[in-house]
Amino acid sequence: MEKDRYKIIRVIDRVVVGGPTKHVVLLCSRLDDSRFHSRLVTGSAARGETECLDYAAAHQVEIAVIPEMSREVC
Repeated sequence: MEKDRYKIIRVIDRVVVGGPTKHVVLLCSRLDDSRFHSRLVTGSAARGETECLDYAAAHQVEIAVIPEMSREVC
């Protein structure tokens, strides 16, 4: 039942190659789906960075991308 599941949102500035991405994806993916609904909110990668959205998708992690949330200076 959806109402009995805890809803968890994790926020990371960008999903790029590196330890923080692996850490947050594994945290999201290893929760018990019957008890938790987990979503990862992220911004977009800066120029020259390699985005790893496929890594999150491979671990069945739901992602919401907010393009305006980036580390690039506007």
